[in-house]
Amino acid sequence: MFAFPALHLPALELNKEGQIYEKEGKYYIIDLLRKKHLLLTPEEWVRQHVVQWLMACGYPKGMMSLESSQKLSLQRRYDLLVFDKNKDPFLLVECKASHIKISSDSFQQILSYNLSLQAPYILVTNGLKIFILSKTDKGYAPLSNLPPYL
Repeated sequence: MFAFPALHLPALELNKEGQIYEKEGKYYIIDLLRKKHLLLTPEEWVRQHVVQWLMACGYPKGMMSLESSQKLSLQRRYDLLVFDKNKDPFLLVECKASHIKISSDSFQQILSYNLSLQAPYILVTNGLKIFILSKTDKGYAPLSNLPPYL
């Protein structure tokens, strides 16, 4: 029986493109962006909710990139990056499984990714807590709402 926790994000709208199915005792989801069948881990559960939430808020599906690599000191993969209409980084997202506490390490991870990307907004979530920050001249400032897509 499928039982991932309820999150503080809108419920997933599951259809033929984003359905959850079981195979050999494991659950999979068809990812809307990558059009791939993915093992439905607790982190993927949160990531898929975030993608659908962003789309519901007017962020275009075609401007999102999931789990792409970037060169830093080591090869690393960000969870989600939304590009603006000029194809510049706009919102960098770090997703954690709902049982993982958002900590200073979570912020250090996304901030290290953003050193090269330079997205003006970052979002860190475990699906239960959502932190949105705006890049300023002096660092980052918390936001109470998701920035409108530009």
